Amino acid sequence: MPGEGNEISLYIDAWDVPVTPSILSDPVPPCANTLQEFYVQGMPGTGYVWETQNDWVIQGDSEGDTVLIAVGDAQSFLFVNSSNKCGSNRTNRLFLTAPLPAEPQMARVGETNGYPELRVTNSAEFESIQWYRDDIMVPGSNGRSNPLVVNLNGFYTVESVSDKGCRVLIDANRGIDINLDQLEFLAYRLDKNNVAIVNTSTRNRDFQIIDLSGKVRLAGILEPGYNEVFYPYVGVYLLRVNWEGKVGNSKVLF
Repeated sequence: MPGEGNEISLYIDAWDVPVTPSILSDPVPPCANTLQEFYVQGMPGTGYVWETQNDWVIQGDSEGDTVLIAVGDAQSFLFVNSSNKCGSNRTNRLFLTAPLPAEPQMARVGETNGYPELRVTNSAEFESIQWYRDDIMVPGSNGRSNPLVVNLNGFYTVESVSDKGCRVLIDANRGIDINLDQLEFLAYRLDKNNVAIVNTSTRNRDFQIIDLSGKVRLAGILEPGYNEVFYPYVGVYLLRVNWEGKVGNSKVLF
């Protein structure tokens, strides 16, 4: 028995019913007829069970702090049941839907300085576009331009983008394949000291960088894919790549 004046310290683990979570997602409003993740800020020791309404359908497991949902056409409430050892509560949030933009239509329309042009012919029907080459997003402002001046071979597709950020990719059967000898390679300056050269072939290639007077300033070997070359000379130059083909070499200004 403890004597008079002694103290006893006890650790008490106190629990309460779960905090009511906020249902979050991005983008809001979600795009109709797409897959989108919804989530809550999960708390330790708390379980979460999701429910939907209307034509919204949970994909996979309905338990956890994150759920994947096939968003329908119509607006819908989402429900989350939160529970721990002390009890449970139920929260909901109404989500409206944003319509998808029209499917883009594309065509090969001509050339600019020998480079083919691709154009989205119904661009007035949506906010913006995004081009893809071999399923990889074309970077920078070039990837959003209309028309697109093609500077590399590949299979080109495009998606329409609405003012709410909803996207529709053109059917793959309507994409356009570009395969020209002069577009096997691309050269562009990264900074004042370095040049990037893209070799889309599957073999190493000999190359020379030539100034406009015809003098060879640099020679080397390009590996397949992306290459970085130290070239600290300012001006306009010609990249010449030697390979077996109809013309014997490719020439690219940069």
